[in-house]
Amino acid sequence: MKKVLSIAVVAALILTMFAGCSLFSNEKKILGTWEGEPIDAYVIEIDAPLYTFNEDGTGEISTNLDIGIVSAKPISFKYTIEEDTLTVTYDSDLLGTVTYTMEFEDDMLNLVDEEGEKTVLTKVEED
Repeated sequence: MKKVLSIAVVAALILTMFAGCSLFSNEKKILGTWEGEPIDAYVIEIDAPLYTFNEDGTGEISTNLDIGIVSAKPISFKYTIEEDTLTVTYDSDLLGTVTYTMEFEDDMLNLVDEEGEKTVLTKVEED
C-alpha cells in the first residue's frame, strides 16, 4: 500500500511540475496562425482573416481582400498575455488597443472583448 501511495505522490508532483511548465501556458498555446470567420461587409464579402501570433509578442492580421486597385494590407500588432487575458495593441489608430478574455478549446480559441463581442479562431498551423 505504501508503494502505491508513493507512486501516486510522485505522479502528482510530476503533473504539478508540467502544469506550471510553459509548454502548457497560454503564451505557448497562442503561437502560430489562426483563422477567423469570413466577414460580410454589406456589399462585399471578405475572406476569413488570418491572425498570426509570433513568439516575440508581435503578430499580424491578414485577409484576401482585393477590390479593383485597392487591396488589404496586413495589420501588425503587439500583444501581451496575463493568465486568460490577451491585450492587443494594433498598429492602427482606428483599432487602438483591445483587451480580450481568452479560452482555448482543442484547436479553437474563443476571444471575448470588453463589449462582450465574441471572436472564434481556429488553429491553422503551429509556429
